[in-house]
Formats: sequence, C-alpha cells, structure tokens
Amino acid sequence: MDDSKKSPYGSVFQKLANTIHKQGTMIPEVNVYLHLLVLIHLLDNGKNAEALACADTLMGKVISNTRRTMDPLAARVYFLYARAYEVNGRLSSLRRFLLCRLRTSTLRQDEEGQATLINALLRSYIQDNLYDQAEKLVGKLSYPESVHNNHLARFQYYLGRIKATKLDYSEAHQHLLQASRKVPTHGAIGFKQTVQKWLVTVELLLGDIPERSMFLEKEYRKCLVPYYQVTLGKLCLPFSSLSLLAVF
Repeated sequence: MDDSKKSPYGSVFQKLANTIHKQGTMIPEVNVYLHLLVLIHLLDNGKNAEALACADTLMGKVISNTRRTMDPLAARVYFLYARAYEVNGRLSSLRRFLLCRLRTSTLRQDEEGQATLINALLRSYIQDNLYDQAEKLVGKLSYPESVHNNHLARFQYYLGRIKATKLDYSEAHQHLLQASRKVPTHGAIGFKQTVQKWLVTVELLLGDIPERSMFLEKEYRKCLVPYYQVTLGKLCLPFSSLSLLAVF
C-alpha cells in the first residue's frame, strides 16, 4: 500500500528519503537526522525488513563520521539500530558490534552513547536468558550517572531483572524501585507496567504485601489484576509456589 494513502505524513517522509541521497547538499548531522526520521517512520509502520536495511545504511554514516557534534544523534541511532534488529529477531547477532561501539564511546567519553549501548547489550543478554553474561558486563563497567532519566530507568530495570533472577530480592527491589521513580511522568505506559509487575513479584517474594493503592491506579488497574489476586491469597501459598512468579 502507498504510504501517502495510508498516512498524511507518508509523502513527507518519501521526500525526506529522497533528500537523504543528496549527500553533498547538507551537513552530516542534518543528513543523519533526516535518515533517522525515515527509520522511525519505517519502524512505526511495521516495515521491518526496510527498517533493517535503512538502519544498516544509517549506522554506516555514523561510523564514518567522527565529529563530536554527531554524538547525541549517534546515541539515538544506536537505540533504533538495535530496535530494528530486535523486531527482525536478530538482536543477539549484534552483541560483538555493540561491544565494539561501547569501547569506542567509552574512549570518546560519549556518555549518552555508553548508556544506550549498555542498555542494548543488557536487553540482548536478558532476552536470551544470559544473566551470567549480563552480570559480568555490569561488573566490568561504570554506568554514566549524568545521562537522562530514561536511560537510568532502563538500566535500573535491567539490574532488577538480573538480581531477581539471581534470587537477590532485596537488591532487585531497590533497583526496580529506582526504575519506577525515574520513568517519565507521561508516556512509557508499557514500560511502567512491566516495572510494576516485577516490583510486585519481588515484594511478594520478600514476604511483603504491596500497597493496595498501586493496584487501583488507572495505569495498572487491568495489567495487575492477576498480581492483586495473588496478593490477596498470598498467605495461603507455599513459598516454593510463590517463587515461580519470578520467571514472569
């Protein structure tokens, strides 16, 4: 189907896609930014194969340019590059490349790039249940604390997942609590719900009863119904059965 018929913005993005090929008419940052918009458009419209090809071309432009003014854009490119591979079921194939880019970002003291790449690597490891490797990665690096809260929220969430899987529920609870506090006030509903599910599970595994008010909040009312039912019957469940919640 023609994008111009599917969306009023389709023709605009088609013009951007055509403009990108005119390499000599714009500075590299503008070129990458326009290419980034096209990649976002492809991902939002479910054109995964096209998005993958677009992401590969875009990453080539970022790698070939060493200007420091490219760093903020590069961080965004890393995120969407990993996303393009993830929706195509190939995120695990990127680990070696992501590690190489992380080394480069560390040497360049590009904190936004470091944060994005670390989160992408942890997501890759966790998706494949490689928690030992994820834990080793965290132990070998220092996460930049001056980055945006969105990065920190993801990092704390991944740490909570790792610690929960390692049965260190006290540490997991602290990390998940930090993640819930750093999420943006508006938006990111799916991420908020996922964090709360893990937070409730860990609190139950610690022997605590989650606050009832949390289950009544509009954002969590539906998604936390099964967890609320478990909370109500918590004292009737053996601990061995309750521990199985950590895998969800």
